[in-house]
Amino acid sequence: MSSMLEDEEASVSGFFDTNNSNVQDFLDTNDSDVQEAPVCGFFEGYDTFRFTLIFCASLIAVSGIFTNSLLCWIFATRRYPTTPTLYLAVLALLDVMICCVYILLFGVDSVSVYMGIKQLFLIWHEYILPVFCVSRTTQMAIPYMLIFATFERLMWISGGDGKRNSCLNYMFSSTGRRITIALILLIAMGLRLPMVWAYHIQTFPNCSDFFRSLEVYPTELFYEELFYIYDFYCLQVIQMFLPFVILVILNLVIVQKLIESKNERHQLLNSLKHTESSALFNSNASRENNGVLISDSLLKNGTQQLMLTDRFSHHRTSHESEAVSPRDLLTPDSFGGRSDINRRAHSVPENFILLEVTTKLLSDSNGRRQNKDKDRRVKVRNAIYTMVAIVTTYLVCNTLHLILNVLERMNAMILQHETDTRRSSTFYIIFSDTVSFLYMFSSAIRVGIYAKCNPQVRDDIVMFFCSLQRKKKKEGRVIV
Repeated sequence: MSSMLEDEEASVSGFFDTNNSNVQDFLDTNDSDVQEAPVCGFFEGYDTFRFTLIFCASLIAVSGIFTNSLLCWIFATRRYPTTPTLYLAVLALLDVMICCVYILLFGVDSVSVYMGIKQLFLIWHEYILPVFCVSRTTQMAIPYMLIFATFERLMWISGGDGKRNSCLNYMFSSTGRRITIALILLIAMGLRLPMVWAYHIQTFPNCSDFFRSLEVYPTELFYEELFYIYDFYCLQVIQMFLPFVILVILNLVIVQKLIESKNERHQLLNSLKHTESSALFNSNASRENNGVLISDSLLKNGTQQLMLTDRFSHHRTSHESEAVSPRDLLTPDSFGGRSDINRRAHSVPENFILLEVTTKLLSDSNGRRQNKDKDRRVKVRNAIYTMVAIVTTYLVCNTLHLILNVLERMNAMILQHETDTRRSSTFYIIFSDTVSFLYMFSSAIRVGIYAKCNPQVRDDIVMFFCSLQRKKKKEGRVIV
């Protein structure tokens, strides 16, 4: 996001760094007390191709204002039990401001100059300085909002509240988040406040080109050595280098944690599969043993029945005159304890059924608990993936802007026009416009990252548009 400022300085308001170096060279090379001021202000111009690109980018910024406003509303009104969204709501609001700043600084300037609208050109120079300061403050706040949101995700994946100290617990409480956000915004405003006195609007009454008669020009404060150290070294480290390093480290740790968590889940699944296989083997063995026990009982029972039949036949042959009833012989004593055998034969499968039912209930309970834990892990993992994607887009843009900033501070010849020192080279224009566009584009497509990586947010977005569609249909029926 910090590129937006540099590109205002460079692309829209006169490429401040190059302009400043030109002014300094002019002051250094003129030894007389009376110095001749430049006739016209710094200018790059807009051809059809560049105007078309910036106009299309401004349309993307308009869509980014709408989508990020939607995200801000969703995060402010919805409650996600596993993923607090206060940092994300403020981040969406800052993205709205970035998109607005892009339109005001680049879109309006390109339209006024390319289409020759003088009144719009004058209005642009009326609001450029306050918008310039707002853009600087926003660019300073966004990376630290990302840092705290990423750090919060790292705490989720590292352990629960019980593993944190009291300071971290308070920091990530509702009150702690509000205090942190307020401090970030206040510090960003305080650090960028001196920029109000570093620039002013310079007029060039002798310039024949109306659109070069005004320029954002540095004041004497800009050339003070202390201000140079503060603006280049301190603020660049605070706004660019430090957040870059912290975000890279945090995301590397998060990715490593996710890999370790994935490996642990695989090991747990393999262990559960092994345990289930062992339990199934023992269950089958138990069934086989029960079957052998029952078969032995039935075999013994059958042998005794054969012996009983022989005894009954012998009684009928030897004592036909005696009325002996077979029921009198079919007694428990005659079978040597047949009732005990039957009791044993029936009790074994009944106990086995009870064991099966108990095992099933325990398995279902464990499955529900595992599904609940899995659902929570998935939600947290989606939130982490979302933040990693957002931070990655920021790091890509920040890397390009860091390269551009180094070239500007070195006053590299590749940034200057070959014949006119008051104009920028084609490379400088393309590079600075690209960096500014990427910063704005990364903010505008933030809703796409949420929709891709976070199913909960995606569902809320779909519900929002579905409710709008239903409302339109209802209003249409009422009108008819």
